[in-house]
Amino acid sequence: MGVSRKLAGAGVVAGLSALALVASPALSSAQVTGTWTATVSGSQITTTVTGLKTTLPFNYCEGYVYRGDATAFDRANMVQEFLITGTDMVKDQVLAGVAGSGTSTDLATGEYWVVTKCKEIGDTGYQVVGTPRLVAVTDGSTAPESGSVEDIFSQFGS
Repeated sequence: MGVSRKLAGAGVVAGLSALALVASPALSSAQVTGTWTATVSGSQITTTVTGLKTTLPFNYCEGYVYRGDATAFDRANMVQEFLITGTDMVKDQVLAGVAGSGTSTDLATGEYWVVTKCKEIGDTGYQVVGTPRLVAVTDGSTAPESGSVEDIFSQFGS
C-alpha cells in the first residue's frame, strides 16, 4: 500500500509537470533560430538576420551594441539598441525562415560587441540568436576638441 501511494504521488507530480508545459510552453520549448551578420558602414552598424524561425508567435528582435572592452553584456556596458524589422517579421505569427535588418545610430570610432536578441510571445527573457561578434567602427564620430578658457571667452569678444 505504501508503494502504490508513492507511485500515485509521482504520477500526480508528473501529470502536473506535463500540464505546466502545455499551459506555458515558453518555459521549455521556445526557440528562435537563424543566422545574422553585422556590417559597418561609416559610423553605423547594420545587423541583418536571415532564416529566422520561431516555435511560438513572434514578438520582436533587436540589435544590441556593447563596449568593445565589455566582459558582460548588460545595461552598464550597453552603448545602444535598435529594432530589427522586415516585411515578413510579423508579430503574433510563427516565423519560418524570414529576414530583417536594423541599423544603429552614429557611433564613435572604436570596437563594439554586437548581439542579436529576439523574443517570442510569452518569453520571459530574450533569446540570443547566434554568437556575439566584435566589430570595429573606423570612421566614427568624434567629440569636439576642448579649447582653453581663453578660447571660449574669445568667442564672446573682449
